Amino acid sequence: MTKIRRIKKKEVKAAVALWAAWDQELDLAILSGVPRSEKQIAADRRSLAKILKKVAAAKDPFFLVALNDSQIVGIITAQLRSPGRLLPGLVCGEITQLYVTPEARGNNLGGELVRAAEAKLYKRGVQIGRASCRERV
Repeated sequence: MTKIRRIKKKEVKAAVALWAAWDQELDLAILSGVPRSEKQIAADRRSLAKILKKVAAAKDPFFLVALNDSQIVGIITAQLRSPGRLLPGLVCGEITQLYVTPEARGNNLGGELVRAAEAKLYKRGVQIGRASCRERV
């Protein structure tokens, strides 16, 4: 059975490994047009680990994980956003990242993660939500 909840500090290393697999799957170096060296990739992962440790302790932005038998099989990040001067007073939320491991796909886990993130955003007073995606080329 899959459980979805906020990331814990002790899971940061596993989340970084999952993010690295995601990065490799998307082949971001090619998509961005700028190949990264192994040294840069390692630095990016260290930086991500530092960020995730802070996120694990922070209220917003937040990072949810989906667990199967205590193994992380999916991640989603979301945050509150200000709509700026165009819509003052409106509380906006944005889903910024979503990934499900290839082995866990096909069981609507991505949809479950999105619904969990939406619920957290709406609980914080979000009136309008937004999500974007990058199509693999």
